[in-house]
Amino acid sequence: METRPAVIGSEKTLVEVLQRLKPALAQLKPDEQSVERFLQTVRRVAQRNPDVLQCTVASMENAVKDSAVLGLDPTGLMGMGYIIPFRNKRGDMEATFIPGYHGLVDMIYRTKKVAGMNFKLVHRDDGWDYIEGSDPRIDHAPRFTGTIEYANRDECIGGYVTWWDVIDGKTVAKRQCWMWLAEIERVRCSSKQTRNGESSGTWRDEWQAMALKTLIRRAIKTMALTPDVADKLDYALSNEDAKMGKPDAYIDVTPGEPTAPAERRKEIGDAA
Repeated sequence: METRPAVIGSEKTLVEVLQRLKPALAQLKPDEQSVERFLQTVRRVAQRNPDVLQCTVASMENAVKDSAVLGLDPTGLMGMGYIIPFRNKRGDMEATFIPGYHGLVDMIYRTKKVAGMNFKLVHRDDGWDYIEGSDPRIDHAPRFTGTIEYANRDECIGGYVTWWDVIDGKTVAKRQCWMWLAEIERVRCSSKQTRNGESSGTWRDEWQAMALKTLIRRAIKTMALTPDVADKLDYALSNEDAKMGKPDAYIDVTPGEPTAPAERRKEIGDAA
């Protein structure tokens, strides 16, 4: 008879699980008060999304550790990160920490290698100009119609990220990354949330946020980040890809789903 993994089941059990994690979290957050504040934050995750209580104990422990290693709030209140339940092939619910696009930006800024990031979607009625070459430039003048139609994804034609490289504390160069709508949609269609062109979950309910995150993820590939943050970002995004699908599958053709062994969490935690 197959033994099923232990499930959290109640807020009381969640509190017990979090208390057991205190020694491990203390290695990531030496300040005891900081650990207590973080644990209180995690408890709010269950209040906002009771489904996490149906997740396995082991997966919740991993999700909490990942959030701590990355230094991102897991409640989703500020868009930094989310602990999200996913059902695995055996039917068990597993908690996974997924960074939000605000969390990615926060991690990028921590490197002090990037300054003044700006990221926007461009809509059909906006004034815009996109130039590459020896003098690349993106000019964008949003035109608000005063209606919700401005946010309609059908009106989107693309989006961009601009930022300034910082070397030795000095802002030295402005850089840019542009994606057409077709490129963003290609990423959406590669997600496990999409079947036959129709999406569910966040790609359906939060298309704009996912599109912005796609832009930032593309830009990250060309940013000169510090090795420790670059390693953390790679770890976090690999976890996300394993659950939600692999963005840029048409570029990165590594076979199989990406994995993020538990040892990697310790490595990037030690580098923090």
